[in-house]
Amino acid sequence: MHIKYVLPSLALMAASTASYADCAAQATAAQERLAHKQADHLPELLTPQLRPSFPTDAVQQAYDALASKWGEFQHAAPPTTLEKNGHHLAVMPLSYAHGQVNLVVACDADQMIDGIHFVPAQGGAP
Repeated sequence: MHIKYVLPSLALMAASTASYADCAAQATAAQERLAHKQADHLPELLTPQLRPSFPTDAVQQAYDALASKWGEFQHAAPPTTLEKNGHHLAVMPLSYAHGQVNLVVACDADQMIDGIHFVPAQGGAP
């Protein structure tokens, strides 16, 4: 299962330790809101361009559906950060009883969320 909610335009940004940490913090905040069924509070983390069209209900449903495929949620590991094609990404492993899914968050130059993906981790699909 590969669920993706992203706008195609991600801003190019300068690499810095602070901005990587900020993107990781945004990923953690997004996961916590989803875990507590508070997707309606996600827009405050999003870029202004993404807010009006962001499908909060669909993202919450996708997050909740992970447990039906992967089993009971176990825990979320701290996110790691990377730069890919000039964009900051935070990858947060979400462990379930039957495997692992990565929550991948893309951040813009202001460290606001510009995209959210749920991607099965390599080597562990039910």
